[in-house]
Amino acid sequence: HICAVEGASVVTEIETILVQSTLNTVDVEGIMLVLFSMLRSSGSQSMNTELESSLMQNSDETMTGMKVVTSLLRHNIVPANHHCRATDDIWKECCTVVASDHPKQLRLKHFLLSVVLRMFSDAKVSVISPLLATTMFHLWAALSDDLEERLSVEVCIHLSDCLAEMFSSPEKGHLAWPVYQSLCKMGMAAFVDSCLLTLFKQDQFGRESKRCFLASVMSYDSTNFVCLAKVLLKNEDKYERLWQSGLLDMAASTLVMKTYTQGSSDEAVEGIMSKVAEVAGNRFLTLLPGMEENKGAHLSLEMIVDVIEKLCFGGYNVSETVQCLQEVFGSLEKGTLVLSAQHEIQIVRLGICVAASIQEEEINESIVIVKAFLRCCKLIPKLLKKVVRTKGVEEELTMLLEMLLGYTANLWERKDCFSDDAISSSSSIVDSLIVSCLKYGMMDTSAFASSSVFGGCLKIIRLILCQSSEDMFATEGTIRGQVHAMAISHSAFGLAISKKEEFSTGLKSSPISRSDGESQFCEGLSQQQELIRLLLCCVSLDASHVKISTDAWGSVLSAYDASTSVTDGLLRRLLFLYDANKCCENEILLCDYQWGAMCKKHSLKMSADEGAPPFDEQQSWEWFLDSLNHDRIRSTLTQFPIADTLVPVAESDVESEFRNASNENDQMDTDMDDMSESSSFGVGDDSDGNNSSAASLDEPKEVTPAFHSTTDIWRGTGEDPRYSPGFILPLVLGALEANFPKERGAGKESQGADEMELDKDDDNDDDDDESEEYLAQHQAFSVIARRLCDRGCISLAIASLSSRCPSVRKVAVAICGLFLRALQMKESHEMKSWRERPQQEMIMASLQRGLTVRRAMQIKKLSEADDRVELGSTSVSKQRFNVTMLPALSAVFLAKALMIMSRPSDDMYGAMNKYFLRLNDYHGAFQDCFGLPAFLSLYCSSSDDLTRCRTERNWALLTLKDSTVDEFCYRIISQHHVPELIMSSFDSLCDQVGGKSELSLTIDVIQCLIQSGGSRSSTHLIKRLGLLSWLHGVISWRSISTVLPFATLKCKFLQLISTAVTSYCDEYSNSDSLDGDPIFLEKVPLADAVIQICLDGSDASSNESHTVLAAACGTLWTIHVADKKQGLVMQRVGLTSLAQMTNLLTKCVENDELFAQALISMSALPYSVSGDEQDGHTPQLFCELALTFMLEERVRLCRGDTITILKRVYDLMSIFSKLREDTELVRTIMQCRHIAASINDGVQVWDSFIPFLT
Repeated sequence: HICAVEGASVVTEIETILVQSTLNTVDVEGIMLVLFSMLRSSGSQSMNTELESSLMQNSDETMTGMKVVTSLLRHNIVPANHHCRATDDIWKECCTVVASDHPKQLRLKHFLLSVVLRMFSDAKVSVISPLLATTMFHLWAALSDDLEERLSVEVCIHLSDCLAEMFSSPEKGHLAWPVYQSLCKMGMAAFVDSCLLTLFKQDQFGRESKRCFLASVMSYDSTNFVCLAKVLLKNEDKYERLWQSGLLDMAASTLVMKTYTQGSSDEAVEGIMSKVAEVAGNRFLTLLPGMEENKGAHLSLEMIVDVIEKLCFGGYNVSETVQCLQEVFGSLEKGTLVLSAQHEIQIVRLGICVAASIQEEEINESIVIVKAFLRCCKLIPKLLKKVVRTKGVEEELTMLLEMLLGYTANLWERKDCFSDDAISSSSSIVDSLIVSCLKYGMMDTSAFASSSVFGGCLKIIRLILCQSSEDMFATEGTIRGQVHAMAISHSAFGLAISKKEEFSTGLKSSPISRSDGESQFCEGLSQQQELIRLLLCCVSLDASHVKISTDAWGSVLSAYDASTSVTDGLLRRLLFLYDANKCCENEILLCDYQWGAMCKKHSLKMSADEGAPPFDEQQSWEWFLDSLNHDRIRSTLTQFPIADTLVPVAESDVESEFRNASNENDQMDTDMDDMSESSSFGVGDDSDGNNSSAASLDEPKEVTPAFHSTTDIWRGTGEDPRYSPGFILPLVLGALEANFPKERGAGKESQGADEMELDKDDDNDDDDDESEEYLAQHQAFSVIARRLCDRGCISLAIASLSSRCPSVRKVAVAICGLFLRALQMKESHEMKSWRERPQQEMIMASLQRGLTVRRAMQIKKLSEADDRVELGSTSVSKQRFNVTMLPALSAVFLAKALMIMSRPSDDMYGAMNKYFLRLNDYHGAFQDCFGLPAFLSLYCSSSDDLTRCRTERNWALLTLKDSTVDEFCYRIISQHHVPELIMSSFDSLCDQVGGKSELSLTIDVIQCLIQSGGSRSSTHLIKRLGLLSWLHGVISWRSISTVLPFATLKCKFLQLISTAVTSYCDEYSNSDSLDGDPIFLEKVPLADAVIQICLDGSDASSNESHTVLAAACGTLWTIHVADKKQGLVMQRVGLTSLAQMTNLLTKCVENDELFAQALISMSALPYSVSGDEQDGHTPQLFCELALTFMLEERVRLCRGDTITILKRVYDLMSIFSKLREDTELVRTIMQCRHIAASINDGVQVWDSFIPFLT
């Protein structure tokens, strides 16, 4: 009758206990109290008669009652999903008895305390109610004033542990808040005194507690504990004993950490805390050297290091910390102190922190930095062996190694503080580090999940070699030459230098990607790239001692793919240095650059004869033609790499500066001058001869983009497939020159008159043979020229006329000249199979005449500006006018036109043929060198055939997208008002059912204009044309499913919004406006447009829906980041309803990163409330999703994001009164107190919820 679960078995057990012993009066009173409470909780009105009579018997066995009570509690009398009122009554009665001073209550007090003490082992915190938690705190407060008996001390310590757990765990925040309210009523000073009294008794009885109640409360809120700070400064013996026993360590460390986190503006408080910092710092510094011996310490080494770091950054105990670290590193070196690798890394981190915080000149940190660096050099090989042995399966080991590599690099950056004697005396340690990192850094990583940590090992070697002298190493000879020799002789060299690793790129500024700099040292590193950089470093610093075998040369060349990717750029630079410094065994000829799959290690033909000509007509170039991929040529034209140079550019942090400054800086200066001159002649004639929008010849020079342009970064999907013009064009020129026919009698020009007379008869006999050989050479030259054109090499050369490197343009012009020579040869005219030759000759001749006209205009303008200029001058300033740098708009158009004219079956063949046939001026010279050739006539096509019209429009848009690569191009585009034309036609495309392909291409064009145009496009499109307003306005009144019916279209449009917002943000961040950051006025309508696109239900499959969802969340996050004044312009009413925001959140629950982006972004957006949302269900769901996500801490949010979410929840609770009645929601808010207390100003924001927590 009295048990809710398993009643019969419990009654039987209790009867057995009572039969074996009798009860006295106190036992009967206690048990009756328990049973009475159980009767009330279970609702039963009667008790078993036999059990009742047994309970009324008297006995001297005082333990019988306790056994009965324990049995009842252990059998879970009340279901776990209900609050145990019986247990509540026991706690209440115990609290009442303890607070009473009546002597008759003493035995009952002992009995109830014993019952409470036994309850802790079986207590379930999940069924503790807030009322019971408050009762437990009152019992603790009552016991802390009367701790003379050991039983009271034991119960008080158990209560402290239980209460401390409530304040430490966010899941128990609903219990901590009512306790904290009672604590505030008690007074912080009285609470601190009670905690100290408990600690005194704990020290007296030698009793250890699981947690520190005082520290737990301070972690909840440390703003009101100035009284504790005053206590910690006392010099009394009892407080000194607490320090010595370590019972104050946890409280002191929590006070320091939380004070720095939550902050305080009170000067008096800051003064007291500065004194506490010194006292606490001295205490923790005494713990640091003997941490390993003190196994029972209350603080871990990590906590001690964290506290000392905070104090050092605050300027406290810096000199004492330096001395302590010297002692610790000395003990580690001698072996008297042994720490785990993780603890040693923490000590190294503390050394870096101290070095960064030193501001006083009299403190010498060099010894600490050197010892920390040498300690890292010893630890890295040990951890490397463990990581290799475990195949990287243990993530903790890999993370430790990554941190250690980052710390080592950080210390090496401070090498100026190194003592020469200290390093030279320990040079063998550095040598061992280099050998170990090289050995394991180049190993086969196919069995590992990532090779970034091995790339970090190779990077460490490079950093040491780049910024050190030979005196630092114990190895005899040159260390850089030896490192290079060891690297190329490594058994896994061929695999390491050819293995490519793909890295996934996350969303920019994602809230989930936040980590310290040391762990980011290895992030994204590639073993292949770091190995190449290491070899580059060795060659550039000590080329005389670097030698490479034929096999090693073949391994490097086989890994090269002739592309413009980062890896191929490094490989090309390495090949160039090997060749320039003559590091190879044999001389390398141009035809020996058989890259990639065509490279055969044993078939490389390196001439040993130094007198051999660089180009031999007998050499075969078939391998080059077979290696070329026509699709890659087309990819190169889709985004031509205008910054690619003939001499590979070196990375500044890889090679020494003196090797780069001599040639590349001069080349860059020449390029920039050339671009300035070219842009000053930017006549923007369109294809129809309309010069109304052309640039004036007298207009001021425009600012040109920088040499190392970011527009060369591949914007397509996958790896960069584009060919490197600086590498391919010399090979094309070499192939043409190797087959160029020799003139008749060229070998007899040096003969004397007598010899020529004697050989006259022989020459007459050989005329027929020479004619046949002459004809064969011309035919061979025509064939090789045609084959190169069919492979796309001539188109690539034409596009290279837009290169910023003058040397690349010179090679391109030479190729075009030789190709035109081949087109005009008699043998070419006689080739019946070369049917497209006349059209190709027309284009090449038009280009030749156009360049001649352009050069004449430049020389004329220069002559008018300076009468002293001579046409035959050979100075550097005049040489740059030999080859005009065309914009990519014209060069790519000509390159594509040549491809089209080579294929009569192409759809654009007629339009291109008609365009060049209409050129009449200057004998058909191409005059749109600085205009938009054929764009307006094709985009505004007047053809009667709608299919033809659409084809021409799409080709014009595609060519415009492919050829817009920099600000130089956008300047010409904006002068012809093309952006306005495209944006105007976008509206008509939205309403066309069959025009979605052109709509998709138009979106691509606008995005390309923003990305490639730089600051010029941002100013023109966003500020003048109002692109941001146009983006949300063009779909605001249309159906999303009609305008963007496909997932790919939605993703492209969302990406366009993100690109435009990023461009807007970058433009204002780089501007020098005196008005400060502008308010992002388009934030609300843009965000609403993104949400409407995401919530449109026209996506067919779940994969498409997830793709759109990811794009929408990324765009929302971009808009959120761009709004720098979001906290100052919060509006009450927005365009997006709260139901739509909640619906979007529910779609993201399965992906933490997307959920974080959506939640943070929408928490900063104003919202609207419809009539259906007044019931409170929608705001309740939003609050539950937001708070639950914060509590689970699946994503580490920054301070501003957490405050933004809390403010949104508070805003909803202040509007919807029904939310305040939701007990579960109120409970969750109480649990969030822990999160708010961990950030600055978080407690103040959370305190605004207090009126809702009643």
